[in-house]
Amino acid sequence: MEDLSQTLNFALNLINTETKIHSLSEIPDEPKEDTGEEPSAFLAVKLLTNRQFNEDAFKKCLHQMWPKRYSINVLVKEPNFFTVEFGCFGDRRHVLISQPWHFDYKLIIMTPLEARSIVTVDMLSSTPFWIQVFGIPFLHQSRALARKLGEILKCFIEVDTTSLKET
Repeated sequence: MEDLSQTLNFALNLINTETKIHSLSEIPDEPKEDTGEEPSAFLAVKLLTNRQFNEDAFKKCLHQMWPKRYSINVLVKEPNFFTVEFGCFGDRRHVLISQPWHFDYKLIIMTPLEARSIVTVDMLSSTPFWIQVFGIPFLHQSRALARKLGEILKCFIEVDTTSLKET
């Protein structure tokens, strides 16, 4: 295939930029450069504990509790630091949206790994939580109040708008 590509490049007298575009368009399985797309769906994962735990049981638990549409691959990078490769971005998205997760009563902290990003175990220090606040009088529930309450706790992400209409 490479010989054919070189022959075509020579016969067509393509410049370097055209050769790069030509080569990328013929190989659909390889990630394309400069498109902003990620080559694979990865997560960096840390179990929030200082104690010893069974890494094999942890990996088995991740396989059981996370989506089974496509397989996942869990790799140990350091003690208590893992990378998880998903078969598709939809499965990774589902795992991130369904946070928080736990294993053996210990919180699992995770962040998406983007192309060319560097994540260390020390960077994984927080996880999003859904909170529910009771005792707010009817007609005082608002997006602005939800934002203020979320910012008091740390960092507001979003509000479930259907909850604002509850009586």
